[in-house]
Amino acid sequence: MNDTWGYKKNDHNWKSTKTLIQQLVSVVSKGGNYLLNVGPTAEGVIPKPSVDRLAEIGEWIKVNGEAIYGANPSPFPYEFEWGAITTKPGKLYVHLFKWPDGELVLYGVRNKVRKAYLLADKEQKALKVTQEYNKDLDHHTLRIRLPAEAPDKNVSIVVLEIDGKPNVDTTIMQQPDGKVILEAFLAEVHDGIDLKLDVRGVINNWFNEKSWLSWNFKVIKPGRFNVAVI
Repeated sequence: MNDTWGYKKNDHNWKSTKTLIQQLVSVVSKGGNYLLNVGPTAEGVIPKPSVDRLAEIGEWIKVNGEAIYGANPSPFPYEFEWGAITTKPGKLYVHLFKWPDGELVLYGVRNKVRKAYLLADKEQKALKVTQEYNKDLDHHTLRIRLPAEAPDKNVSIVVLEIDGKPNVDTTIMQQPDGKVILEAFLAEVHDGIDLKLDVRGVINNWFNEKSWLSWNFKVIKPGRFNVAVI
């Protein structure tokens, strides 16, 4: 869980428990498996930082394992800056890396939400939910009122009990903060014989000025935009 993901005498750059849990969630939300690799010393001892982190991840899993074990990937094709989503039949698990200020707004959920609650809440007290639909834009808005404090310092999970299988608008769309994020792996490639999408999700070999990418996306609030190319 250091830079080498094994034992190395001089490698003491240990990843935080928060980072490891967030990576676990991100991998599961994409349909993958996450291997937490640790290596023993020459004496056969697992370093204490690794032991501590495994124990802390285990404590988190005791509370939140329902959203990880046997969970399916997110129905959305894109990622969220605030966290990730996993699913099971009749449920969406919203993993929050960043705790919203009073309200979580999620676009594109077409299912009726029957109940929302915090996974860490054993009593499953219902959170207030409102759903809106703009017919002109074919746009669904889900709002969830949240308590002031996150139940977990690493990743907190909101469970959405829904009618039927997850059904979402998979169109790339402007998010509630006004941003439109156009990922390379979601682009349509034009005249790009040599263009390659690598494992990081970025485009390589873009040497031809006639090659270009395009995206179809939905803007909810039109206006002037600053464009940042990364």
